[in-house]
Parts: sequence; structure tokens; C-alpha cells
Amino acid sequence: MGGGRPRRGVLSASEHRVPAVAVFWVDAEDHDWNEVKACRVLNAEQAPRSVSVGDLPGAHAGPVARVRLNDSIATALSELQSALPATEFTPALLDDLRRCYEPGAGMADAFSRWLERVLGPRGLVVFDSSDAAAKPLVANVFAREAFACGGTDGCYSLSVENRIRVGYYGIRRPTNRHGNGATECPPHERKFTGCKS
Repeated sequence: MGGGRPRRGVLSASEHRVPAVAVFWVDAEDHDWNEVKACRVLNAEQAPRSVSVGDLPGAHAGPVARVRLNDSIATALSELQSALPATEFTPALLDDLRRCYEPGAGMADAFSRWLERVLGPRGLVVFDSSDAAAKPLVANVFAREAFACGGTDGCYSLSVENRIRVGYYGIRRPTNRHGNGATECPPHERKFTGCKS
């Protein structure tokens, strides 16, 4: 951001005097294997290079969390090693990746463990949405959402409009799935969501 005043909305938690923690939500229940099976890196010539683990058994049959890495991960990591420019950080990076992305590990779990190794010491909390232990904690949230019939959409839309009104920018306005363009919680949904619009 360079010098000068920081942009509105990008102040740190300490500047806002609000205790906060960064959480990375690993959407491990997503079924889009094509989205996670490859990564693009810049090679030594600064040209993009794609490295892929390919289509693993079960890759298109369910959530990414259920996909287990096989021996092809070693080939993908070797391709990555040859693609990356050699720096003082490359050996440690590859070592960390090999410890996390190993045959038998779940794809989402491998990513979560690697992200935790890289950013966990800086305070990032990595949350795997497929963690069975978390399901009972949010069961009533999902039950309420099932009966709210768009209540969350309405509350989110109202929140976005309020933030834009006070000067935040870069916030994407949601598309109202009911097609009525409303940005407030319909009255019959407020009792389920607790939204006060």
C-alpha cells in the first residue's frame, strides 16, 4: 500500500481495537476436483507453468475431502521442483510439501496441513469444513437455514448495502435468488434469521 493513509476497510484488528483472528475455511466438501487438482507457478523464466496431480480415484464422485493421494503425487512434486526457480527457500518449501502431500493423505487434509505449516505460526487458524467433530456445533445453524428460505441472502444483501453506504468498496453485491431485487430480509423470514432490517 505504500505511504499515506490506509484505504478504508483495510485497517488491522489492532487499529480497529477489535480482537480478531484470521480463519481460512478449507471448503473440503466442495466437489470441484478440477479446481484443486492443479496449481500454476512461475518458472525460472517467469512463465506460468501448470502442475497437476491428475484425476485420482474417486476424484469426480464426491467431496475433495474424500479423495486420497496416490503415488502420482510424487511425480507432481517432482514436476513442481523442476518448474520452480532455485532460491534459498525452494528446498524447505518442497520438503514441507512432501511431508504434507504424501500417498494416502487426503487432498484437502494435505492442503490444510501445508497451509497450517506456512501460516499457522503467524496466527492463521485453518478450519476444515469436512471435520466431523465440527458438525454438531453447527447443526442448528443448518437446520435454521433450511427453514429460513432465503433469510441469510436477505441479511447478507442488507449488510453489503450498509457497508457500501458508509464507504466500503470492493464488495460484490449478491444476486438475489428470488429475483425481486430486494435487499432486506422478508418479514416472514426475520423470525428464523434474527435479522433486523
